[in-house]
Amino acid sequence: DETVKLWDAVTQRLRATLRGHGHPITALAWPPGGQAPVSGDSQGRLIFWGDWARQDSRVLAGIDQDVQALRASVDGLAQRLDERLTREVTREVCQRAGSKAFLIGTISSLGTHYVIGLNALNCQTGDELASEQVEADTREHVLRALGESATRMRKKLGESLATIQKYGAPVELATTSSLDALKAYSLGMKTFFEKGVTASLPFFQRAVELDPHFAMAHARVAMVHWNLNENALAAENMHKAYGLRDKVTEWERLYIVAHYYDHGTGELEKASQVYELWQQTYPRDWVPYNNLATLNAAFGKYEEALEEARQALRLEPENQDNYVVASFSYFSLNRVDEAAAVVKQAEERKLESEEHRPPLCGGCMSLKLFSRARQLWCGPSKIRGTTWLGS
Repeated sequence: DETVKLWDAVTQRLRATLRGHGHPITALAWPPGGQAPVSGDSQGRLIFWGDWARQDSRVLAGIDQDVQALRASVDGLAQRLDERLTREVTREVCQRAGSKAFLIGTISSLGTHYVIGLNALNCQTGDELASEQVEADTREHVLRALGESATRMRKKLGESLATIQKYGAPVELATTSSLDALKAYSLGMKTFFEKGVTASLPFFQRAVELDPHFAMAHARVAMVHWNLNENALAAENMHKAYGLRDKVTEWERLYIVAHYYDHGTGELEKASQVYELWQQTYPRDWVPYNNLATLNAAFGKYEEALEEARQALRLEPENQDNYVVASFSYFSLNRVDEAAAVVKQAEERKLESEEHRPPLCGGCMSLKLFSRARQLWCGPSKIRGTTWLGS
């Protein structure tokens, strides 16, 4: 029944039924001496049940095949989620995902200079495959040095020159040359996911002030305004980001161009084409699936929207927006029970936002989730106002 059941070995009574997978459970592991299990299902989803008594869980990883077996380390990967990934834990994650290699990075100060190191290690053996070390003469040149080091590492690992050139825009050009701007941007992303849209805006605006050529910061400012229904400001900032699109990474370019057509000019067919290209280029990225689902729903293509939304959920089950679009698609297809089940899954994962709680609109289902689901169910015309900062 796609649940994990915990029994008391002494009393032989059922202690808890853990829900959150949505697919048949195929593996379970309990860290030695630990207090919480890790489970895996047929779709590659791994869940750590941190406080199972309160149904408190967290997705560890997602892979593209069913989980046949799990091994929990003595340290307990699950017990160290909020700490830095050590070499040992990273290697274990790499092995679980069926990957070939992982990178370990270091940075240290040497007087006024900075030394940046990169090491590529074999997942199975832990042996070093390649290493790079570079020195930056000032703090302002750290990002440039890191970018150059990463490019050389990619060559050493056998990546073709063609893909390096396509996906290898210099970090200081693609993102920002300002460490302070990058820090403000990172704080903006962190604040958005922890506190919501409004609280994140000052950090993105600060990033733009520190580096007016920071394309993704302009794009994030635009998406905040869009979510606040300040469409003129959204279009203005998205146009600024679009003007800087030639100096970004391939992923950033796809993000900016797609959202430019989507929210800057309203050319939705062009936006759909870019989202499809984005899917082909980065098939494991949930963002284009989510946004294409939203567009298809806007066009009334609810079957297509549902397929895209389900794929987004598979790739990223921790983002509440994916549940919103999936539930709306089910509801629009008159599959009310399935819509309610999706909402219930989101509620069980505690994905409800405290920032969005207006009264339930007339005619909507009496499901108290977050306002975006309620707004969507109050009328398909409102679907166009639903793309979140994270997508």
